[in-house]
Amino acid sequence: MKKMLYTTLLMLICITLSTFAQDNSKKEMVIIKPKVIIGDLIFVYNVLNTIDISGQEVDAFLECRTFFKNIIETADKEKRKLEDEITVDMPLVIGQNLSVFLKRGKFKGEQADFYKRFMEALVASAEKLNAPK
Repeated sequence: MKKMLYTTLLMLICITLSTFAQDNSKKEMVIIKPKVIIGDLIFVYNVLNTIDISGQEVDAFLECRTFFKNIIETADKEKRKLEDEITVDMPLVIGQNLSVFLKRGKFKGEQADFYKRFMEALVASAEKLNAPK
């Protein structure tokens, strides 16, 4: 199930990237809008802080981690609850990098629900990019 979810996400991302790469005149950033639970964002941030990265991944890693840190800090300032659902405007490239980094994450079985919910939200938001308009 996990492999199928990853494969689907990567296929959608590749298709989306090839579609947008064909139009070089557009320089706008592709944004996905996953609806996620704040507690799941905190889980993702904590998992990011436990993975091993290589030197060539430092910039992408820091960009992902900072992105999530800012969202969590904003939610905290707004006094949002852990179970609140929010829509996150996420650059597609951060979603791609995040999925790669999260594959390396190690977490307890009791946290599997957080991971699954977050990845499903990410995949669903990527699927919307290719939906007919």
